[in-house]
Amino acid sequence: MKLHYSFKTLLTTLVVGSTSLVAETIVLNEDDGNGKILRITSPDELHLDPDTIVVAVDVFGNEDSEVNGVLFQTDKTDDDTIGLVERDSVRVDLESTHFIDGWAAAPDFVGGDGNSAENLSAIMEDIRWSQAPNPLTMDVSGLAAGGLYEVQILVNEGADRDRHWDISVNDVLTVDDFTSEGTNEDPDVWSPENTFVYVGEFEASGDGELSIIMQQHIGGQ
Repeated sequence: MKLHYSFKTLLTTLVVGSTSLVAETIVLNEDDGNGKILRITSPDELHLDPDTIVVAVDVFGNEDSEVNGVLFQTDKTDDDTIGLVERDSVRVDLESTHFIDGWAAAPDFVGGDGNSAENLSAIMEDIRWSQAPNPLTMDVSGLAAGGLYEVQILVNEGADRDRHWDISVNDVLTVDDFTSEGTNEDPDVWSPENTFVYVGEFEASGDGELSIIMQQHIGGQ
């Protein structure tokens, strides 16, 4: 039996792009059709195309940085429980009950273009998190109405801990019981060299919005 440390959801990075899924992934739940899980050790295993990424957020990051040609913008504001990133017409509003600068040691990523592995490793050090039952919310606006967008949500536990939460997009449950160890199947567990990414493709609302919520998973095993 695994313990469920359900008191907290955590987030390090949000990336929204305008193209389809491209990477080989591990399916979290083959029956739901609502996205897949990546275990990554390098920025090269993400879909980072400067021509198609509309916004990339370094959650509670210290400064903007570039990964494989994509600019990751910090969402820090004067009110630390609220994050904000704006790029061209797109706006991302984030809200959490808590935040930590330097939550974990940087993962030992490799590869990437130039300093990309180092930059992505640094991005993964900082988090936003919310105390249950409060959600962690990400509202993306300024998208094309009805447009299809790829969403990449990166998390980094920072240690061999097994926390669980759910993810919904535009009021639809897309991940029932995401874990900070990636999936519920071994050997997809955290190590100092890896972290995990949820990837899904979603249709923006008629108002050009995506509403993403991460919240405590109810139940367990």
